[in-house]
Amino acid sequence: MATEPSSGHAVARASRNPLLDVQTHLRVERLLTEIGPIDWRAVALSNPYASVLRSDRAAMNDARRDLAEIPSEATLDRISAVVGAALSQHPDKTPTAAAVAVLFDTMPRQPANPATYLNALCFDLVELGFQPAVIAAACQELRRTATFVPVIGEVIAACRTVQERYVSLRRLTAHAREARARLQAAITEAEREPPPRPKPPRPDAQSAEADW
Repeated sequence: MATEPSSGHAVARASRNPLLDVQTHLRVERLLTEIGPIDWRAVALSNPYASVLRSDRAAMNDARRDLAEIPSEATLDRISAVVGAALSQHPDKTPTAAAVAVLFDTMPRQPANPATYLNALCFDLVELGFQPAVIAAACQELRRTATFVPVIGEVIAACRTVQERYVSLRRLTAHAREARARLQAAITEAEREPPPRPKPPRPDAQSAEADW
């Protein structure tokens, strides 16, 4: 467990080369930027029936569109790997101090007692169990959006937001695999057989039309 003095030494070491550790812990953010926006709504679709797709052209078109919206298996594998690695990290004071140092050094106004702020912030983030990747992403977001040095509570809240997003992303990738397999199976089954032919009119219906 980190202590305040040891956190202070880590901050001092990190401040000499603050980007050294931070970049290695931003793999999730870089991958998501590379992939671009993902519409996860297709993942929540109910199970389509092949019989419906076979007889309803509009439903088939919708199913094909939804299948195309779901990331490929290769992309899902990449997301799952980097997110899983990020969430499996143990709290570590050295990369935590590096991320905090970058955030602190880029702010135009410093707190009244910088040493106390840095020591307390690093201690709290490690004590609360945040993974280095989560802290790096949260500090990057704050660095790009905050006008003043954020209070410790704001940094903790940002870390919780990132952590929840990563957990949701891991769950969504698993659901996306199921949705992709479900849609593909229904489409394949529907395409395997031609749509049913319309039933011929019943004899009594034909005689009734003749009488009319």
